[in-house]
Amino acid sequence: MFRFSRVSAIVFVLAALAACTDQAPTPTGLGLSASRSGLPFTEALASPAWQETAAGLVSQAGFNPQTATHAYPLLGVAQYLAVQRAEAAEGGSDVANMGSGIGIGAGGRDRLELDRGAVAGASVVVLTYLFPSQAQALEDMVDAQANAGPGGLHPAFARGEAAGRAVGAEIVARAQADGFNRPFTGTIPTGPGLWISNTTPPTIAGGQLPGVTPWFLT
Repeated sequence: MFRFSRVSAIVFVLAALAACTDQAPTPTGLGLSASRSGLPFTEALASPAWQETAAGLVSQAGFNPQTATHAYPLLGVAQYLAVQRAEAAEGGSDVANMGSGIGIGAGGRDRLELDRGAVAGASVVVLTYLFPSQAQALEDMVDAQANAGPGGLHPAFARGEAAGRAVGAEIVARAQADGFNRPFTGTIPTGPGLWISNTTPPTIAGGQLPGVTPWFLT
């Protein structure tokens, strides 16, 4: 019995190891596959690819934690508002074509492409503001997502992209005026047992944050 149990355990471990891989798939935002009718039947969100791109650019630029945590909400809120605005312009979430029959949920392909376009439009504007040297690469990413589905650019994607770019411009304007880049002008306490600044003039990481316009999600 003991020998049988030990052999069973070894087989189980080997099977588990065989099922593992260090090649984890990465989101591309381009994973649209087509059915025989020429329409996509699996929903692929655009936002994970843009979030992954943002993370890579933040790392490449060497953003400190404060700057990174300022950048990510700009992108996320822009994407969220862009989808809301685009869907509202199309009549809201209760669209007539509730059952697409092709597995991509309410609104069918129009809704899918509208949301993808909205996310792409908002993302490219915000990330271009944050990383201007990457402007062309980011525009190329929009083009790739726009043409990922069967038949090339879908009209709903174009409408969503336009709405998204408008929202992105609003978020950029907010970022430019939210006080994050305002120089720190506070007084750093000095004395025995207190940390000192090694910069000239003396400053403190995140010292400007109390004066930054906060986000309120409702």
